[in-house]
Amino acid sequence: MRQCVGLAKIRELARSGQARQIRLNADLSLREMAGDLDTDPSSLSRWETGRTKPSPEVALRWLDLLLRIQALEQGAVRAS
Repeated sequence: MRQCVGLAKIRELARSGQARQIRLNADLSLREMAGDLDTDPSSLSRWETGRTKPSPEVALRWLDLLLRIQALEQGAVRAS
């Protein structure tokens, strides 16, 4: 059940454009983030726009990465 919640969350982040916005706010390129996910930048771009979906395993890794980046960003804002 936990996997379904994660998949629903990452799909919502992608559908709403928030996944891309998190990456851009962190000043990360498609290439940089795709490298951490062991995928190519064009695949990540398609995921961000909702044209395709990653496998569940990769989707959950992507969600984890986005949430960690977002937490860093929020921590930086609080520390300011």
